[in-house]
Amino acid sequence: MKTLILIIDDNTIDLEETTKAASNGGWMVAGTNNWTGALKRISEGRPDLIILDLALPDVDGFEVCRRLRRDPETTDIPIVVLTRQDSRDKKIAAFEAGADDYLTKPYEPAELCARVRALLNRSASQSKRAIISSSGSRIFSAFSLRGGAGVSTLAVNLAIHLFQLRGKPTVLVDLVSQAGLCSMMLDLVPQHNWSAMVQVEAETIDEYMVDSLLMSHSSGIKLLPAPRIAHNNQLLTGKKVARMLTLLRDRHTHIVVDLPHDLQESTVAALDESNVVLPVMASDVASLTAQTAVAEAFQLMNYPEDRIHSVLNERHDRDALDRKEIESALKHPLNSVIPFSPRVTQSINLGRPLAISEPEDLASQSMADMAFLLSENGQSPAPEETSEALHKAKRRMQHQGREPWWRLFR
Repeated sequence: MKTLILIIDDNTIDLEETTKAASNGGWMVAGTNNWTGALKRISEGRPDLIILDLALPDVDGFEVCRRLRRDPETTDIPIVVLTRQDSRDKKIAAFEAGADDYLTKPYEPAELCARVRALLNRSASQSKRAIISSSGSRIFSAFSLRGGAGVSTLAVNLAIHLFQLRGKPTVLVDLVSQAGLCSMMLDLVPQHNWSAMVQVEAETIDEYMVDSLLMSHSSGIKLLPAPRIAHNNQLLTGKKVARMLTLLRDRHTHIVVDLPHDLQESTVAALDESNVVLPVMASDVASLTAQTAVAEAFQLMNYPEDRIHSVLNERHDRDALDRKEIESALKHPLNSVIPFSPRVTQSINLGRPLAISEPEDLASQSMADMAFLLSENGQSPAPEETSEALHKAKRRMQHQGREPWWRLFR
């Protein structure tokens, strides 16, 4: 539906000029010269933005702003005050009444259109965030204290599978500060990375800064890349990591974080923000030792068991520890197992994750099933949200004799 601009101005010539400027900007326009007419027009169809003169015959513009802000049906409509009153006191009063922008006559039509476009974009962004927030965003962090367990491989493929399953905004965050692999695995060459946030205060990091660092991938996900090498004075503080993840939550349903192999401040901050932590281990003694240490650390950090989803990545096809031996040593069952696949190395070398290059590979399917179980907190998807990937995962679950995935969380 085309964007509708409502113009309220009692001066006939000014109303015509503003209507012409907004129409040339590509928007539908409705005009009225008083508050009564505005109410009637709003009842016929909610405008996307209102351009308001302060001098009206029945109700002054300041009161119009206040009334619009008090009404739940109009409280979030952007308002641009367009007036000949250019005193500082009038501007302050307009903003206090609820105006979003203030422009004085005479004006340049191009400037008016630019201001309107900026407010419409911001309003659309806020509406999108509200939709995402109402449905609930979730952060999944893949972690291991030992390298070589396949943490990055899981993070990359999990993010793609989550998007394939639900088609909702998904972002992959590479927090590995030394030679992060996510961009290489996606065959992307970053022009920017999170080091841009290192030199600024946490409070000044906003959605526009974070958005400017994101890269789009052909799979549909976005990536927040890591620098190739980050020195100690280039590391993100825990406060900045928390701030960044909070902003990403507002605009993405799924956030997958690839974490470094340590428990530094920034890593712990990401773990604390996560809805689900995925400790990853390979099927060897060294990984088992590291996984035991991770379990002890999580106990000390008071992480509840339902936040932990332990993953065994069978990276070796021979001389691997038996799953029962691992579970006995850990004193708890493994939540997911990724079977050995000889195709993993090639997928990494080519920058083509298994989720894209080998969707029928058993390792790829196991990560799709993991995404299936973790997605949306186990809530049953609405019919319009289903996808072919979702149907395939459900059929695999049924074939394996497992309960429908959303029942696992009752």
